[in-house]
Order: sequence, then C-alpha cells, then structure tokens
Amino acid sequence: MERQQSSAKRIPGTWGSLLWRWEFWLITLTLMPFCFGVVVSVLYVTRAAYHRHVKNRLTLAGIGLHEMHEEHERFPMAVAFRTPDGRPGLSWRVAILPYLGEEALYRQFRLDESWDSPHNQTLVRQMPRAYQCDWAFRDNREGLTYFQAFRGKRCLFDESFISRKVGPKGLQLGRTLREVPDGSSNTLMLGFARTPVPWTAPEDIDTDDGRLMRERLLGLDRGLAVCFGDGSVRVMWLRLEEQKWRALLTVDGDEPWVNH
Repeated sequence: MERQQSSAKRIPGTWGSLLWRWEFWLITLTLMPFCFGVVVSVLYVTRAAYHRHVKNRLTLAGIGLHEMHEEHERFPMAVAFRTPDGRPGLSWRVAILPYLGEEALYRQFRLDESWDSPHNQTLVRQMPRAYQCDWAFRDNREGLTYFQAFRGKRCLFDESFISRKVGPKGLQLGRTLREVPDGSSNTLMLGFARTPVPWTAPEDIDTDDGRLMRERLLGLDRGLAVCFGDGSVRVMWLRLEEQKWRALLTVDGDEPWVNH
C-alpha cells in the first residue's frame, strides 16, 4: 500500500513536469511571431520618428539661414560674431535667432562678447527648441546641440573665405548662393553631429581635422539626415564612401549628388 502511494506521488510530478515543458514551448512558439512583429514595428516606428525629428530640426535651421540670405544676400559665417580683438564670439545659430521667432532671446546677447563671457554664458541654458534633440534631455538642459554646420576649406561655411561683407552689429557674412559653383542642391550645409557643442559657441563639424565623416555624424539604421545648401533635407547612407562625402562638402568640385 505504501509502495502504491509512493508511485502515485511520483507519477503526477513526472507528468506534470513534462506537461509544463510542452505548454511552455507551445506558448513560446505561438507568441514568437507576434513578439518578432512587435519588435520590428517598434524599430520601424523608432527609425521613422528619429528621421522625422532630425529632418524637422534641420529644416528649421535651413529656413533660418535662407531667410538671412534673402535679407543680406549672403549666408553668415560659421563664426557669425567676433570680439573687438578678433577672437571668435558667437555662432551662426545665434545669428539666425530672429528668423526662428526668437527675437527676444537674440536681443539679450551681447554680440561683441564671446559666447562664454559672464553675460552670454547665462543664456546658454535658454537653447531654443529648434536646436534641441528630443531624447537628449540632459544635453538640452545644459544647452548642448547636435545640429551643426559643415565647416572647412571649400565648404559652404569656410572661415578662410573672405567676403569683406559685414552686416549690422558686426555680423560676419560669408558666401552667397552665386558663389557655390556646384549648386546649392549638391553641397552639404548642416548635419546631425555625433558630439554635441554649446549652441551659442562657434563650434561645428570640422571637415579639416582628418577624421572620417561617418565618425563625425550620428545616424540610425545606417541612415542619417543632412541639410543641403538649398535647404532641402535628405536621408543619406551612413556608410557612403569618404570620397563621396568629400565631394558633397565642397562648393566647387563639379561633382554630381550621389547617395549610393
């Protein structure tokens, strides 16, 4: 009698264990396609949201630059304002504030002082939404932006280019659209950098530092958004050959636009 009871106790446990494993794998195999679909959907939505966000921000900056060009017939220099002794002062991002609906903030800057002067430093944390990255909350609070210009020799923003044109309040003016032989639609202007900088500082993507462009830019799923000189925003292949990146950066290389 005791032996039968002992066997009865073992059998339910053994079959229960097998039944549990069978149910587990059945549930797993049943839910796997659903879970895979959810993951794919989330990744797709995330990628779409990322590109939409970056493209919207780059479009705003491009519009601001073109509205300034329409008024002054030239784009600003990357270092839009300098101190009386010639040192770099404030970024182009400050110069186009009036064209982004930020006239009140623009008027608070002392344009003849550097971005990190005691007064101008207090305005760094007031970064406009146009320069903010929605998922970089800490950087937004610190006034750090990822939206930067491509700056270097023969680029649209070229500090060695001397236009000898100065706008109001010492605004440093650079190239005009007529001085872009390749065409503004074939020349890069703005990008989404991998490393953020203070938005008021005259710091951007330095194309002359020898680093590969794909190391300087931040993309998602092998794609990244960039703004061309005509204000159009397009998603480029992150792994684009360096030679083609360089071709798109120059204003006078007579290169066609490529994205392959």
